[in-house]
Amino acid sequence: MKVLSVLATAVALTSMLGCAVDIASTPAASAASLGVTLRGNVHGGNQLLGSSRIYLFAAGKTGYGSASTSLLQTSASGVTTDLSGNSYVTADANGNFTITGDWNCLNASDQVYMLAVGGNPGLAPGTNNTAITLMNALGTCNSLNSGTFVILNELSTVAAANALAQFYVDPTHIGA
Repeated sequence: MKVLSVLATAVALTSMLGCAVDIASTPAASAASLGVTLRGNVHGGNQLLGSSRIYLFAAGKTGYGSASTSLLQTSASGVTTDLSGNSYVTADANGNFTITGDWNCLNASDQVYMLAVGGNPGLAPGTNNTAITLMNALGTCNSLNSGTFVILNELSTVAAANALAQFYVDPTHIGA
C-alpha cells in the first residue's frame, strides 16, 4: 500500500498541470564555506524547460517534514529572491542553468536537493507554465563538485519522490 502511495505522490509531482506550487518561506543559509559551481539542464518530457526557476535547498533537520534551507546567497550575481524569501537562478531558453559558487551548506553532511519551478515547455516565447515542479535529490553537500551536472526531469522527480516520501510535506519541507 505504501508503494502505491509513493507512486501516486510521484505521479502527482510530475503531472501537476492544474496545480500551482507555492514555494514556502525557509530560512537563509549562513556561516559555512562557499560551494562549487553547479551546472545542469531542465527537461519536461522531450521538451527543454526554458526560464525555469532553479532552487537549491538543504533538507530540514528539526523533524519529519521540517523546513528546508535555501542555500543560494541572495547577494550573488544572477540570483533572484521570490516572494517567500527563497533564492533561485533562472534557466536560459534551452533549460540550461549555472549556479555559481555563491551558495553554502551549514554542514558538509547536509542533504541537498534541487527544484525547478515553472518554465516554458516549448510554447510561445514568454509563456510560463507555473504548474511545473521537478526535483532531484543530490546527496550530501560535500559530495558535490565542479563536475556535478544536474538533470531535472520526470525521472529524477519520481526517484526523489520515492526516496524522500517519508520525509516530505511539500517541496520546501523535506526533513527528518
